[in-house]
Amino acid sequence: MDSQILEPIVSTSSGKVRGQLREGIYGDTYYSFDGIPYAKPPLGKLRFKSPQPVEAWLGVRDCTICPPMCIQSNYYTGVIDGIEDCLYLNVFTKKLRSAKPLPVLAYLLGGRFAIGDASRNSWGPDYLMMKDVVYITIGFRLGALGFLSFPEPELQVPGNAGLKDIVMALQWIKKNCQYFNGDPDNITLFGHSSGSATAQMLMYVPQCENLFHKVILISGMQMHLRRIPQLEYRFAKHLGYKGQENNHDILAYLSALPAERLCDLKILTPVEQKQGHQSVFSPTLENEHAPDAILTKDLLDLYANKQSWCHSIPLVLGGSSFEGLMNYKYFAKEPELYETLRKHPEYLLPYEVREKYDMLTQQQLAKKLIRLHLVNVI
Repeated sequence: MDSQILEPIVSTSSGKVRGQLREGIYGDTYYSFDGIPYAKPPLGKLRFKSPQPVEAWLGVRDCTICPPMCIQSNYYTGVIDGIEDCLYLNVFTKKLRSAKPLPVLAYLLGGRFAIGDASRNSWGPDYLMMKDVVYITIGFRLGALGFLSFPEPELQVPGNAGLKDIVMALQWIKKNCQYFNGDPDNITLFGHSSGSATAQMLMYVPQCENLFHKVILISGMQMHLRRIPQLEYRFAKHLGYKGQENNHDILAYLSALPAERLCDLKILTPVEQKQGHQSVFSPTLENEHAPDAILTKDLLDLYANKQSWCHSIPLVLGGSSFEGLMNYKYFAKEPELYETLRKHPEYLLPYEVREKYDMLTQQQLAKKLIRLHLVNVI
């Protein structure tokens, strides 16, 4: 039986952490441990690089305050939020002791790989804490800091640092969830939007085998890795770089900039936006010879490999309710957008589908989507 402790202290492989007993909005109590570091701060020479294991600490680390989000430009205001030192996770557990360990749910936030906050301020545990589970949210690098990529091995920036942050967090969870009464052999990875696509990608990563055992994908999948041409060079020029297209010089320039400058991602052309590019920096193919590469083949090819470990784990696909609510105001202010969709229903299709099929087939497929999702609107 779990006797409640107001200020619980848990010993992890990295050191001791102090949490707190909280009451959720539905009246349930749970234990909260906010801002547990799972990797070294990615600062200085570690900027853009793969994460490094966290250094153990002495004494008891206070984990009662939400950690800052990873630095980003606010989607609505354009104000810069967060800091570069952001590789923390948050653990919420219904019980610290019980007859048997609790299932673990590890959540990946969405936000086009550019925005989002993993703390309980945005993804509170209140609903899940109505059940006997351990719920963990993971902060990881976003935008250029998480997904800048260069092919030269000597630069040690092969890409996907943000994904590798998550892999390191999952390794920490696998090793330490037992100390929060979680079952290390019953970990479900789930995410929403780009977080869902990330969970899907990690299903194909050999380094993730046995780090999670079930997957829930909510409103997001990705079957191809697309890269904007000359992205790093264009990005550097956008931020004031005057040199040639030399990746050594570009990396040196970007490494010297304040992190706030790196949040200015407004470089997509109208054509690229029309092609369906929503994220400037996102997961990419890596040089297969990079020592810590995790994605070296296109996702569709990885999925087609029937020997992949991902085919042996349970998977739930779904969507969230009121998905279009965030964009409602844009359609309300510009009703002509509905007329555009009536004339060009193919705009609803993913770019990969539009590339593959002729216009007639595109419109037929798009109208099926409209009948399914927008029957009372268009």
